[in-house]
Amino acid sequence: MALKDRMFLESPVEQGEDERIARTFDTTPWGGADSDPVCVIKLQGTSTPVLLEGAASLDGDDFTTPIVKDLATGNRYKVECSWIKDSNTVEAFGWLTCSAE
Repeated sequence: MALKDRMFLESPVEQGEDERIARTFDTTPWGGADSDPVCVIKLQGTSTPVLLEGAASLDGDDFTTPIVKDLATGNRYKVECSWIKDSNTVEAFGWLTCSAE
């Protein structure tokens, strides 16, 4: 699978610095999801994760991130998600940009 095939169809998205949003995306382009959703968001160019509120979840093939909050205007963040499908770990990513409200 090519790197571009691992990017969420919903990417990129924007979020205001005062917003608190849990994002949902469809895992069917990767064959769906069975269990163990994990989500990490990192400031572009760093390995330090952003503090999230709550945990990632699955509802059928819909993956929902924890609540994303406290972003800084002008920064770009990489959203990295993984889950289990047919005993395999699947990973996908997307980009989130913090914009002024």
